[in-house]
Amino acid sequence: MRLQDKTVLIASIFGLISQDRAAANDAAAPAASVSEVVITGQQPSDLANSGTKTETPLIETPQAITVIDRHDLDLRVVQNLNEAMHFTAGVGPDTRGNTAGRYDLQTLRGFSPEQYLDGLRLIGSVNGYATPQVDLAFLNRVEVLKGPASGLYGQGSPGGIVALSSKLPVLERFGEVVLSGGSYGTERASVDFGGRIDEAGHFSFRVAGTGYHSDTQTQHVEAVRYGISPSLTWRPDDLTSWTILYNFQHDPKTGDYGAMPVQGSLLSNPNGRVPRDFYDGEPGYESFDRRQNAVTSLFIRKFGDWEFRQSARYMQTETIYRSVYHTGLQPDLILLGRSVAAADEAVDAITVDNQLTASKKSGILTHNIIVGVDYQKTHQTEAAGFGGDVAPLNTFDPLYGSPVIPPRHRFQCPAQSASNRNLWAGPDRPRRLALGPQRA
Repeated sequence: MRLQDKTVLIASIFGLISQDRAAANDAAAPAASVSEVVITGQQPSDLANSGTKTETPLIETPQAITVIDRHDLDLRVVQNLNEAMHFTAGVGPDTRGNTAGRYDLQTLRGFSPEQYLDGLRLIGSVNGYATPQVDLAFLNRVEVLKGPASGLYGQGSPGGIVALSSKLPVLERFGEVVLSGGSYGTERASVDFGGRIDEAGHFSFRVAGTGYHSDTQTQHVEAVRYGISPSLTWRPDDLTSWTILYNFQHDPKTGDYGAMPVQGSLLSNPNGRVPRDFYDGEPGYESFDRRQNAVTSLFIRKFGDWEFRQSARYMQTETIYRSVYHTGLQPDLILLGRSVAAADEAVDAITVDNQLTASKKSGILTHNIIVGVDYQKTHQTEAAGFGGDVAPLNTFDPLYGSPVIPPRHRFQCPAQSASNRNLWAGPDRPRRLALGPQRA
């Protein structure tokens, strides 16, 4: 269990004192007493996979990449991806404000970035309500690749991509329980445990789970989430690895997606200031229920200098959305005009990425080669409408409970499918010229 705030500061001070004493003792001890401690299971922060689709040092990657590892996520106690990217250069997080936490709304170099999970694109609905969001409790690291990446990922945002990596099984046995709390009745409980199943290490597992609740900073709405992500890895030998990962996440409530009237918040209003916790909807009608199910396969097989990798995922995202939103203040700057939105959306997505890599030497040159093909197929249904009828709301003395008439005219997209194939090849990093003595 991790404790926060002052306890962490005190623990850090004592940790520094302990390190100084330990350093003095090590200096006085004979060289034979020095032992090596090796910690595995977490990728170093100076390596990244997103820039070349292989584990490559940042210094050898000809593109700007920011790595946010698990230690950084835990240290800052971030609750979502927007918070995780607050200190990332080139990123504009919270583009709709920090109350709209149901989506990861951000810009990267001025464009909305695509998201990838374990090398596979996260696909949402065309209308945008059935868009998946992965809780940070299930992630091991976040990589922000800046600039165009179509050479390896196909058509996408010129601003770059956000690459997420799931927590996967490791051989060392471990267990962790995290409890945290904060303002507005925010509380979270998470577990993470796993390790080898047999002594030979052929099988290992990991289970991550989380539960979250918050009253949020807006009146009459709550945010609730719970999910679990078990995984199993089979390593029959040193050349083969196969991991199966399942992820279930349910968001029965996701807080507020509304907005403040500009007069009385950003601009002055002769009638006063709008309270910061103002809610423009109808508590009896407001609903946003999202369910996500995903099964992922990660396979690796080595053949001499060559290595074959296949990543595949089936993901289903379903969303039910009901909301009353404001359309602006009326001339008296007191009554707030309102309208109604409703949407039912579902997306089934299959994504596969195949890679073949090799490292070849010719004299003093080292050639790193990668070739691959990826495939994406989606099937989605959408029904949505905007308009309806609902009474205006007194901004400074709100009285909720007005009848809500859903939109009469709703557009409905028939079930539609789309597929995409992308073939790519090239060196996975610049060729290296090594001078001087070479190590085997």
